[in-house]
Amino acid sequence: MRWFPLLSGFQGALLLAGPCDPSASTRALFQRMDSPDFTGDRAATLERAIQVHRRDVPLHHAYQDLNLPGGRDKLISRYAASPADPVALYLLARSKFGWKTPEAIQHLRKALRLRPAFPWPHLLLAEIHASPNFRDDLKSRLHWAAFRKACSSTPAWWRTLHFAPDPLLRAEMIQALRTTLSGRRDLEALRAWGWLWQFEMAITRSDQRAAIAERARTELALLAGIEPKGLQWAEVQEQASWALDDQSIAIKGREQMAALYPNSKFSANAAHIAFYRQYPSSRWASPEAAAAAKAVAEKWPNDIDGAHLYWRIVNAWKAAPTAVAQDAASHLALLFERNPGAISTSPPPQTDLAAFIVERGLNLDAVPPLVHQALARAEAAYGPQAQSDLHPPAAENRLSMKENWYLMSYFPLAEAYVGMRNVSSASDILSQARAILDRRRPGPGSPSGDISRHAELEALYWYLAAGLLERKGEPGPAMEAYQRSLALFPPRRPRPDRRDEVMSRARVLWRQLGRDEQDWNLWAGALPAFNAGSGPINAWKVLASKRPGFVLKDMHGTVWDPAELQSKTTFINYWATWCLPCRDELPYLEKLIARLKDHPGVAVIVLNVDDDPTLAAPFLNNLGIRVPSVAARDFAYDFLPAMALPSNWIVKPDSSRLFYTGAAGDAWVEQVLAALTGPDLDSLK
Repeated sequence: MRWFPLLSGFQGALLLAGPCDPSASTRALFQRMDSPDFTGDRAATLERAIQVHRRDVPLHHAYQDLNLPGGRDKLISRYAASPADPVALYLLARSKFGWKTPEAIQHLRKALRLRPAFPWPHLLLAEIHASPNFRDDLKSRLHWAAFRKACSSTPAWWRTLHFAPDPLLRAEMIQALRTTLSGRRDLEALRAWGWLWQFEMAITRSDQRAAIAERARTELALLAGIEPKGLQWAEVQEQASWALDDQSIAIKGREQMAALYPNSKFSANAAHIAFYRQYPSSRWASPEAAAAAKAVAEKWPNDIDGAHLYWRIVNAWKAAPTAVAQDAASHLALLFERNPGAISTSPPPQTDLAAFIVERGLNLDAVPPLVHQALARAEAAYGPQAQSDLHPPAAENRLSMKENWYLMSYFPLAEAYVGMRNVSSASDILSQARAILDRRRPGPGSPSGDISRHAELEALYWYLAAGLLERKGEPGPAMEAYQRSLALFPPRRPRPDRRDEVMSRARVLWRQLGRDEQDWNLWAGALPAFNAGSGPINAWKVLASKRPGFVLKDMHGTVWDPAELQSKTTFINYWATWCLPCRDELPYLEKLIARLKDHPGVAVIVLNVDDDPTLAAPFLNNLGIRVPSVAARDFAYDFLPAMALPSNWIVKPDSSRLFYTGAAGDAWVEQVLAALTGPDLDSLK
C-alpha cells in the first residue's frame, strides 16, 4: 500500500475551513470516479487531489470512507501532527468517531474554540450526542441547527438521520432534507435521495404509505434524467427498490447500467437477472439450471457473485453428480481465496461451502483453508477492533455471535478431519466445540429460542462425535452419541436438516450391534421433538403434550388453550419489536383478524418473542394496532422451530406448515385468507 504525504501540509500552517460543498474541481473528480468504467486507483487518485486542495473537507471524507486496511491508525498519526489546526482536529475526531469517541469530542470542542464558524465539527457532535452512550437531545439539536445554518445548501448531513432517536427531531430533519434536495439531481443530492425515501417510509405505518410511495416514484422518474448515469444513480435505484419494496426498480436499474457499461460488473449482474427469470427457485434442482449457472460463471470467471450463484444452484440440486459439485465448489473456493470478504452472510459463506464439501464427499483438503477464512472473518466482525463505543456494552452478545460462527465452522472442519482419518485433529476441534457449547448453554429461564438453537447445535456435535467414535472403533459409545443427538433435535424447519441422516446411520449401527428392531422403533417413536415442527403433526398437540395444562393469555386477556386449538385452523405469527419487517406486517395482521371475525373455526395468534415481554404493549399502542399478542419468549419454540422473523405458520388438525408468499400489504392478506379457508394449503408453502 503506497502512502502519499497527503497531510504533511497541515503541520506548521493553520488551514482555514473550506466550503460546505465540494469545490468545482472536486465535483469533477467525484463525477469521474462515479463512472463504472473508472479503472484508476481510488486511494491514489484522492491522495493526489488532497495534496492540491488541502482544505476540501469532502475530499478528505471520501478518502476516509475508503476504510483502507490499516488506514485509520496512519490517518490519526498524520492528523495529530497539527494540533492547532481546526480542519486537522475535525478530521482526527472523525477518524476516532465510534472508537475513541470521548477523545473525538475533545478534538471537536478544540476545533470550535479555534474557529467557531467552522461548521463540520457541529455535524459530528450532533451525531455523537444522538448515539445511546452520549445521548443529549438538546445538544444534538443545537449542533445540527448550527451546521444547517452554516451549510444550508449541502445534503451531506443525511447520515445524521441514522443516529437521531428523537422522533420529533427526526421528522424535522426529514422535512429539512426534502427542502434541501428539492429540484436537485447532482451527485451529492443523489446520495441523499434514496435515504430520504427510506427514512420517510420507516416513520410511517405500512398501511399508510401509498401517497409517500407514489411521490417517491415520481421523484425517481425525474431523477432519471441525470447524465451521465454512474454508480450513484445505480445505488439510488437500489435504495428506491428497498424503500418501496419493489424489486423491479433495482432489476431495471441494473439492466440499464449493463447496457450503458457493457464491460462493467453490471453486465455480469444482468446475466444473473436473466438466469433468475428463466430459473425461479422452484427449478433450481435440475441439471438444466446447473448448466445455465455454470455458463454464467464461466463467462465472468472473476465475478464472485456468479460463482456463488453456480454453487447455490448445485447445492439445491441434491442429486448433482460429484464432478459437477466439485466444479462449483472449486470455482467458488478459488475466488474466496482471492477475496475472502467479497460476500457477507451469517455465518460466513466459507462455512456453508465447507459444509457442502463435506456432505457431498468432495475434496476434503479444501475445507481447512475455507474454515480458517471463516474464523478470520468472525474475528474481524466481532473482535475487539469491531466494537463501537457509541452503544451500550454488548460484549456478551458479540462474544456469543463470534462463538456461534466458530462453532458452525468447527463442525465441517471436524467432519473433514474424520473423513481424512486425522483422528487427532478431529478430536481437538470437537473438544473446542464442546467447550463453546458448555459456555453458551442457556441457563434457567432462558428464552425458548436460545434453548432451541443450542439444542440443534449440540445435536450436530453429538452426531460428529458419534462418527469420530466409529472411526476409532468404539461402536458402543458411538451408539450412545447417536442417541444423544437424536434426542436433542428441536422441532424441524421446512428445509431439510441432518436429522434423518443421523437417524439412518444410527439405525445401521444399531443393527450391526445386534440389537432388537422393535426396541429401536419404540425408542425412536418416543423422541420428544424429532418429528415435531413442519410436517404432518399438529403443533398445538405437541405443545399440549410437552406442557400439560398450559394456556396462552394475550395482552387483551383472551385465554387460548392448546388442547382446544388442536381442532381449529390457526394462523401463528412470530414477531419482535426490534424486527422492522414485523412492524410492516402488523397492520395487515390486524386487517386479517378483522376479516376472520366471522370464522369461529379459524384463529389468529400473535407470539411476541422479545426478551423483554413488557416492550410489546407500548410498541403496539404507539402504532395504534390491536392484535392478540402473547408474551411467548418462554415457550414459542417448544412446538415450532426457530426461524427468521417475521415467520408465519398455518396449523391445521393434521399438519403444521410454514406460510410464505412474496406478496405484501393487502395482497398478502388475501393470500393468507385463501390458504386458511381454501382446500389447498401446500400451494402457498
